[in-house]
Amino acid sequence: MSNQDRIMGSIGGKSYTKNGFITPTVEMWGCDHCHHQFSDKTDCVKHEKTCDANPVKFVPTCFKCGRKGHLSPSCNASTHLNGSKIIINIKK
Repeated sequence: MSNQDRIMGSIGGKSYTKNGFITPTVEMWGCDHCHHQFSDKTDCVKHEKTCDANPVKFVPTCFKCGRKGHLSPSCNASTHLNGSKIIINIKK
């Protein structure tokens, strides 16, 4: 690209160059993990939280059975991940 064609500024979503060409500009957002492109920041933020390439993606671990993917209030397991039986003491 010659110096004449370099973008000189952006006003109202249109880029202006020295030689008068007008090109529309689109603001894009990219996932920091997989580099997928989004035209909306909100969509990008949602995607980053669940992106398969995200090394810190939150996967809950159940304190009752030790398995990943759910929490203890919704756990229906009768055995722990280590093989021991889960005994529930309900006081009346």
